[in-house]
Amino acid sequence: MIRHTPLPKLVTGCALVVLLTGAATAEPAKTKSRIGDDASALITRRTDNPDGTTALRIGRRLPTEWETQVGVDVGLDSSDVSPTIESRLDGSWQQDRSSGAGWATLTVPAAPLGWDKAAIEARIDPTQDQGKVSTTLSKSIPLGSKTRLNVKNGYAVTEPIPNPVGSSLTAEDANATSPSSTVATENSVSLQILPMATTLSAGATLSSTDDRWLGSIGAEQKLFGGPVSITGTLSERADGAVDGSLKAGFKRQW
Repeated sequence: MIRHTPLPKLVTGCALVVLLTGAATAEPAKTKSRIGDDASALITRRTDNPDGTTALRIGRRLPTEWETQVGVDVGLDSSDVSPTIESRLDGSWQQDRSSGAGWATLTVPAAPLGWDKAAIEARIDPTQDQGKVSTTLSKSIPLGSKTRLNVKNGYAVTEPIPNPVGSSLTAEDANATSPSSTVATENSVSLQILPMATTLSAGATLSSTDDRWLGSIGAEQKLFGGPVSITGTLSERADGAVDGSLKAGFKRQW
């Protein structure tokens, strides 16, 4: 028997808001070309991970002077089969391990600040019981015709949701048990080798919960024109240990 994993109610509501917002702000289509333009405003992306999970991004570009996008990110669990009696008894099966978050981004020119653009993002993640506001300054520098240097500086503030929907805690109890807000900054630089579809990157992050900068390096190789990619990273932890990962991904847009 196949089990369909239900999505969080907030994510479903955000998806409806995305579609209704786009319908309300867009002018009625008068020509076939206008219909095509409206379709291009949709943001749909699917990533199938090696562990069987699936990440979906669904959103819409709004018809504003500056680039504005709203949408949801949905993570689907790989378990699509009804649990066995044994898995229920030993507690190894969880009823719903899907996740979802609503987001909105605004991208504006940042030439007066010496950058190409600045992106501001607001994000609410009910599965993590937190909200986040971040801004990223980015600049792309061509190094000849075959390489490109990308520089990014990011700043973020994460606030816990004191009393999540459905929680039985009072506001006072939730404030006492919830973690405090955190402030983080991240600087990164990446080198794109265009003919080889290879990207080398290095960066460092500093959070209000850490006492020093934590470095990371990575490399990404795209295969078959882009849909398939292999990514390797090495990142430093606050305790001084180094985490390494090697991932293969497949991205599909429709």
